[in-house]
Amino acid sequence: MSSPGYGSRHGAGETLGRYRDTDAAVREAAIAAVVALESYGQSEAAARRAVAEQIGVSASAVREWVRAAEGTQRNIVSASQLRRELADTHAQLAVARQLNRDLAAALNNRRGTRR
Repeated sequence: MSSPGYGSRHGAGETLGRYRDTDAAVREAAIAAVVALESYGQSEAAARRAVAEQIGVSASAVREWVRAAEGTQRNIVSASQLRRELADTHAQLAVARQLNRDLAAALNNRRGTRR
């Protein structure tokens, strides 16, 4: 016997799970809900768990749905990926700002010594 949503063995290699019986519209709504929760700052894992609990499937089933959607729909990007990209961009911007300050200071010093 298995936990709800995790599937159970029913002979000859057949694995059945409640997530397999989930309507495509429910899957799409679950994916959209995960993306929305992530956009509000929840971690991907927490968002998956919350959605899975609401619809009565495993968090791993929701993870698979989200992964499949990310693979087929290029416009779905995980919030964690966006946060990493934003952090990288902020780091690059900080380096560029510091370089700009250093160059401006060097230029000002150079102008000051020519007088």
